[in-house]
Amino acid sequence: MILSGAYGIVDHSLVPATSSDAQGTYRGRSRNIRYINNTVVNSQTFNMVVNGDDNQVYNNILMGGGGGLRDVSTAGNATFARFGFNLRHNSGYQNILNPPTTDIVANPQLAGGTFPNSRAGVTPLPGSPALAAGSSDGINPDYFTDIGAIQVGAVTDTSVPAGVWEMYR
Repeated sequence: MILSGAYGIVDHSLVPATSSDAQGTYRGRSRNIRYINNTVVNSQTFNMVVNGDDNQVYNNILMGGGGGLRDVSTAGNATFARFGFNLRHNSGYQNILNPPTTDIVANPQLAGGTFPNSRAGVTPLPGSPALAAGSSDGINPDYFTDIGAIQVGAVTDTSVPAGVWEMYR
């Protein structure tokens, strides 16, 4: 779960493959980054910014903010090995070719409403479209994996179980 001020989740290899950062550290293009079972709400910019190849982006709640998911440069720059089963509310895609058809565009019905500010606040309420709408493999629906960081129903290996969430605070 990320309660964001300015930025949500950002791939920090967002410079050209031949560039280095201010400290002179080479930054190549990222590969095989997994963005799975996250809840990102109301960042001032995009909730998620990706670059690189073979990204896995599924089972995420992206709500509000400046936008949902953005390919950092031109359309088609980032490639996806698995992409879909994301729940977006007031949060679209930018520079993404062929957005997945398995996404849900709806209010996620979180306990904290439109502006949740705690772990309890991003818990999906009973009847939320996030419940049992995800995928354990990012390809096929399994009808028991929840979308987002907090698993209310069955817990799969793609997320942090709610009971151990305190370890990550």
